[in-house]
Amino acid sequence: MAGVSGDGSSSGMRVGRTLDLPKYEVLEELGHGGMATVFRARDRRLHREVALKVMHPHLRDSPEVARRFAVEAQVVAKLRHPNIVEVYDVSGEEESEQYLVVELVKGRNLRSLFREYGALPPEVAAAIGLEVLHALAHAHALGVVHRDVKPENVLIDCAGVEKKRGLIKLTDFGIAKVLDVHGVTSTGQVLGSPSHMAPEQIEGGEVGARADIFALGVLLYEAMVGHLPFEGANPAQVLRRVLACSFPKPDDEQPPIGRMWAAILERALQRSPNDRFVDCAEMEEAIGTELAHLGVTEPSEELARFLANPSAYAAEHKTRLIAVLCEKAGHARQAGDVMRAAADYNRAIAYAPDDRDLMRSLARVNAITKRSKLARQASYALVLGAACASLSFAGNRAIRKTWLARAASQGVIVGLPGAASAAVLPVSPLREVEAGVPSTVRPIQSVSPPTPSVGVSLPVPVPLPLPLPVLANVRRTILIRSVQPVAGVSATLDGSPIGETPGGRVIAVDGHAHRLVFTCLQDLCEPVARVIAEGERADSLDVSLSVKPAYLIVAGDPSSTYDILENPQIQVVVGARIRYPMTGMHKTVTVRKVGTGTRRSVDLVAGKERSVSFAAE
Repeated sequence: MAGVSGDGSSSGMRVGRTLDLPKYEVLEELGHGGMATVFRARDRRLHREVALKVMHPHLRDSPEVARRFAVEAQVVAKLRHPNIVEVYDVSGEEESEQYLVVELVKGRNLRSLFREYGALPPEVAAAIGLEVLHALAHAHALGVVHRDVKPENVLIDCAGVEKKRGLIKLTDFGIAKVLDVHGVTSTGQVLGSPSHMAPEQIEGGEVGARADIFALGVLLYEAMVGHLPFEGANPAQVLRRVLACSFPKPDDEQPPIGRMWAAILERALQRSPNDRFVDCAEMEEAIGTELAHLGVTEPSEELARFLANPSAYAAEHKTRLIAVLCEKAGHARQAGDVMRAAADYNRAIAYAPDDRDLMRSLARVNAITKRSKLARQASYALVLGAACASLSFAGNRAIRKTWLARAASQGVIVGLPGAASAAVLPVSPLREVEAGVPSTVRPIQSVSPPTPSVGVSLPVPVPLPLPLPVLANVRRTILIRSVQPVAGVSATLDGSPIGETPGGRVIAVDGHAHRLVFTCLQDLCEPVARVIAEGERADSLDVSLSVKPAYLIVAGDPSSTYDILENPQIQVVVGARIRYPMTGMHKTVTVRKVGTGTRRSVDLVAGKERSVSFAAE
């Protein structure tokens, strides 16, 4: 449940329901969720502040909900881990309220961090992911599946910045399914957040530990890309996209993510549980290996540095990462690992798109990749040819012996001094005087080898390599096969504008490496860059651009609830910068105050920020 953090950032600090509990002094309301309301309270006996999770009055009398709440208390109480919010106490049967007492985290939740900073540096997001994986691994070992891993349930303990361990804490196992406790969800109710639920959870199938891995993949995708992988105009559309596992490639949406991080996200988000990471340990290993490759040996320290000063960290991290990526790419190229080298160079170029030295390095790696591919194809052909030759050798041996004997008797072959056997020396059909050979040696045309019944393997002349072309003189073309959106896409070639670029356009270039950057007219879309490797062959591209999101700020009463009628799954928090996905330049949406039904319309513009106010009410 959001709101366990002590700053009230998840839902705004509120004073509402009055509680009279003998052991706890209730101080203020922090937030509320589907099952309970969270209060900041003081333990009268131990004199410490705690978070009090009190079941809603309308649920308290439901036997099934009460049973689920009791199971939650028993299960979560046995989870003791630095990355899990600790459970201190639970209400007794004789008390008028049913509640859970947990650790009060002085900080904020991950959702508020996303709202403030948007996409995080991938290494910071990965460090957060590792901390969540530590918590999940502990829970899974005890038979507990969280079932609702999302940014609202990941708390950042600001007091833990110095101690670093336990900086991230996972909370709200309130709808966790306990593997050794049955009947809790026997009604078939779907529990969880639609955009973070695994396909098997939506379908009501068996939900295991890999459902949490899927949900963490969704969380990390949003952390690195800046928006959810599964978005839609309504919850039903979101659920359909989750079931189809239809989401944009992470490194297409945000090229600085790079192919290696994108591959980890894509594996976590596989449709079938069997295609995801086997368990938390395997995902931890994949993330840890990539962090180590990039020189991040203490992920918790990396996260602490970011939280201490996000803007300073981002600038320093970018400079440091480009240097590391170039160094690693150079080592990979020398070791012959061209795929790793290309991945590192590509990511470095995404951070420094105007660095021509990087482009040349990537072009060289791409050229090596193409030559390696051609060499492999040639080696396959040679191996096949050698196999065929060896098969035909036995059948041709007798024929060759007969032909050699006949050729020797006619003077067509001569013995080499010191040779153990004769060698075939074809003689040019020149006149004897010009050839300078004895008159007893006749021209080679006078002897014709017999035509065998099976193929004879004769030496094949190997052509000399042709000189490499001068790249500046090479003329080749780049075909833009398709573009999305269909109209209004323009491009630059090596920094120079080349105008509107519809699908079907052909661009003439030389043999050098080139960089094309596509964008929508009126700055509507996020730019997309493509590097064309040096070479002679024509190339073709499909280009897909994403329309920039709009941003909305709602001003009003923090204690009230608001929603957007056209996109109700978007959470509206008063004063927060809300990201709204766009498909065109303009979209009019209606913001509603749920309690009164008051509505305000606002015209959103892609890439721009708009606000709507309910303050006058």
